[in-house]
Amino acid sequence: MLTDLIKSRVKDMGFQRYKYVVTVTIGQDSNQGVRVVSRCLWNKDTDNYAETSYNKNGLCAEAAMYACYFEKFIAN
Repeated sequence: MLTDLIKSRVKDMGFQRYKYVVTVTIGQDSNQGVRVVSRCLWNKDTDNYAETSYNKNGLCAEAAMYACYFEKFIAN
């Protein structure tokens, strides 16, 4: 539900010709280390990302949104 909400709000900002990937990781904060990692191939001139984290009352969450520029190619 959170991933759909984030993606919907980003799309409402009106950026043209982008595809979005959103990930959310939610867990219990029990004073142990957690590492959330992702990798992808992209164009550093046109693609971008945003991330944020939340930690309160024993709940931790990490959200990441990737925006990849999409250009239609016309085949001959």
